[in-house]
Amino acid sequence: MVQYIWKSLWNRRDLKFHDPIMDNTLFVLDGDAWKRVRNIVTPRIHYFQTKKIMPLLTECCDLLVERLSQTLEKSEFINCQDFFESFVLCAIGRCAFGMNISAVKNPDNTFVEKSKKLFDECFSWRTKLTVFYSALMKVFRLNLLNPETTEFYRDIIIQVFRGKKKKHNVASYLINDHTPLVLSSVKTLFGDISKESLINCIKDDFLQMLLDAEDSNNNGNNTVCEKGSCKVNTDSKPANKGLSHDEMLSQSITFFIAGFDVTTSLLSHICYRLAMHQDYQEMVVDEMNEALNNNNGNICYEALAEMKFMDAAINECLRMPCGQIERRAEADYTVEEKNIHLRKRNDCQFYEPDLNRPQYVHLPFGSGPRICVGMRFVQVQVKMCLTKILMKFQSLPALHDIENPGIH
Repeated sequence: MVQYIWKSLWNRRDLKFHDPIMDNTLFVLDGDAWKRVRNIVTPRIHYFQTKKIMPLLTECCDLLVERLSQTLEKSEFINCQDFFESFVLCAIGRCAFGMNISAVKNPDNTFVEKSKKLFDECFSWRTKLTVFYSALMKVFRLNLLNPETTEFYRDIIIQVFRGKKKKHNVASYLINDHTPLVLSSVKTLFGDISKESLINCIKDDFLQMLLDAEDSNNNGNNTVCEKGSCKVNTDSKPANKGLSHDEMLSQSITFFIAGFDVTTSLLSHICYRLAMHQDYQEMVVDEMNEALNNNNGNICYEALAEMKFMDAAINECLRMPCGQIERRAEADYTVEEKNIHLRKRNDCQFYEPDLNRPQYVHLPFGSGPRICVGMRFVQVQVKMCLTKILMKFQSLPALHDIENPGIH
């Protein structure tokens, strides 16, 4: 019934961070502004979350397994969360932005260090201030996230924007047989590169799709560009069909912020639960091997789709944390053809959070119009990572600390 009702709930509470970047994210926008940005982002991110990302994810997972193997030669047990942090950054950078962050090979690089500071020790009280006393955040000029890290992300993404635009222009010239005109620029930007490789520079990753959707009149002019041709917008209101520069930057930063901590925590939690329940880990591995055998040993999209028990394990680890999902009712809602039953028992008599009760609903990615747009990417990313790890390693509780298991 909750899912049924939430289909009509579009907005959250009126929450502002008093920051031009954070206030333009899908988390904060509401009303017509949210609908416009969501309608632009959703089809692009769904197109990006297809089989096209599999080779890139495979490459990131192979780097993770290689680093795990090297580390386990020196230590019998490891803390898997540090490795997952590097892997998630590598996967997001490669798949969504075409960036080679080198986080797995070099876990001490600046990108990893800055990302770890994103949710620093002050994050908890800043969250409470933002939710309950947002006016104080504005008065004292406080930010929810670590300002140093958000500024770092902002600078990095702006650099990637500029680089992609330059490479896109040069690659377009080359593809259209204008090689003599851009030969010097090609060598400067790409070095010695073939025409086929250069075509990949304008591939449809998430960032390139956002660039294509950038609103050309974000500086206040009334010129609207559509598919290479320009026309004058005679309407008194801006066209607002694309994304402004701040909106584009906001969605890009959100991809890093939302994907980093959530996916890292989920992978760590799954390894913990599998370590504490070896019988279930064996069931996951048996099903995984069967799915791979059915697909000639290839970890492909179809093989991952066959791993239903792994799906169940992931969903169970998503169910156990107590999440919070907000919606704001802006009009009366009539429940049609549904009976509402009053609770007649005390929750403490039958509430057992460690037991899976399929008849109860859990909403790890939300529901309704505001369901998480990156849900499929997270699911594929997590399943690919687990498959690669469980093919070679076993998750076991550390002998000296059974409450903190690692990979063995």
